[in-house]
Amino acid sequence: MAASVTQCPLSVQAALPCCPRSSDKMGVKLEVFRMMLYLSFPVTMFWISNQAEYFEEYVVKRKREIYPPERNDNRKQLEAFQEQMRRKREEKLMRQLEKEQ
Repeated sequence: MAASVTQCPLSVQAALPCCPRSSDKMGVKLEVFRMMLYLSFPVTMFWISNQAEYFEEYVVKRKREIYPPERNDNRKQLEAFQEQMRRKREEKLMRQLEKEQ
């Protein structure tokens, strides 16, 4: 009984890649599934990470923790200090000019 091309013995099947096997179709489907999974996972993660509404609440909350909203009294104190330092600097320059003359 001679072996037909579709019914190759196992030793010949390993040597001849052109012999059709019943598991080849399943292997191709598995490889296509794996490729789709490998490609879709990073694309999905990229898409999710670029959706602003998912992270907006967290970002706003964190920003307010790091940079709290300014209060008017702090602003006034800062401006008063800047004005005081400007006056001191001007007085120092005026004294230096008077000494040179």
